[in-house]
Amino acid sequence: MTHHICDLVIIGGGCAGLSLANQLAQQSSALSVHILEARSHYTNDKTWCFWSNIENEWTALAKQRWNQWSFQYGDHDTPIIHHGGDWYYYCLDAKSVYQTIQQNLLHAYQIKLQMNQTVATVVHADPTDNYQQAAQSATVTTTSGDIYTAKLVIDTRPPKKMQSTLYQSFFGIECKTQVAHENTAALMHNLQADEYGTRFNYILPISPNRVLFEHTRFSTLAIDKASMEAACQHEMERVGLEYSAIFRKEYGCLPMGQEKNDDPFAAGIAGGALRNASGYGFLRIQQWAQQIARQLAQPQATMTITDVLASCPDEHPWLTWMDKLFLNTIKANPEQSAYYFHRLTKHLNSGQFLRLMTDKPCNTDLIAIMYALPKWPFLKQLLSSSRNRQPQDALV
Repeated sequence: MTHHICDLVIIGGGCAGLSLANQLAQQSSALSVHILEARSHYTNDKTWCFWSNIENEWTALAKQRWNQWSFQYGDHDTPIIHHGGDWYYYCLDAKSVYQTIQQNLLHAYQIKLQMNQTVATVVHADPTDNYQQAAQSATVTTTSGDIYTAKLVIDTRPPKKMQSTLYQSFFGIECKTQVAHENTAALMHNLQADEYGTRFNYILPISPNRVLFEHTRFSTLAIDKASMEAACQHEMERVGLEYSAIFRKEYGCLPMGQEKNDDPFAAGIAGGALRNASGYGFLRIQQWAQQIARQLAQPQATMTITDVLASCPDEHPWLTWMDKLFLNTIKANPEQSAYYFHRLTKHLNSGQFLRLMTDKPCNTDLIAIMYALPKWPFLKQLLSSSRNRQPQDALV
């Protein structure tokens, strides 16, 4: 048993935990930090993608980028192609991100990544305490008996129970093939719906002979790994994708329209890192990590612990409202949901679509989105939500 005393404990060395540690290292923070990760080692278990029109450390690390992307409604429609101009769609593999951040942390002696550390108990500090004056009152105990005492504990582990409007379940297979088309990323192909919700294929040509084929479901149910793998294999066979080797597989299930988590110490997905109607969380997590690292290193004198941790990505209030309405309408009309996505990709131009997906729509974009979608199902859902609202809510 070992007793460690530090300023900060980060539980979880996934995307959010490592990103926060990376930002602390880049800002030359003097805080002593321990990152507790349950895994014994990192594997290439995920893919993160994002749009950007500027170069940064993550665009430089991307294994591929595309200047155009396509959407296909059903199996026979001609694909709709969006051209990015000076915007590119970037693909990062988890292995590169993990290795890069671990390398960065080697130069930050005060930040230590501890593998094989499964957390048993957590006692948090009082969130109303002044951060600068807070004592080391938070404690983390691991199953191996190690004790970590700190001013603050931030928990980036995925939520044990995700309660949300919908779930985005996906399974991907990266394989060797001879039919990849390098210049276009297929974001939603064979877009269709059934009584369970939307389904589509997501196809990234990594190189002339390598492709990531992913099958995705938007549903009220969180679909398990085995079922999604079977569905992905079926789709690969159905579209006639021939491959000679499988390099890796990945699975995920993301909450869409997650219920608010009142835990001020939760971060990552559990802390609301994802936008309600989008699974593109990588750059949002980087923004969160940068803001939190800055506030941890240079807090204002009157800041409580809650104030230091209250740093969500900026989001247009109307976009938040529209995301919620969109998800609730899909939930109420699952068999029409693919048509709603199709209308957006067909009637928004490339600039409008990019600003929507990167959380920066202007007011005219929001108007264009409303015009693109069929009016009656959304108006019906809006009226239904208004009727179900509590009397005191109607006055807000």
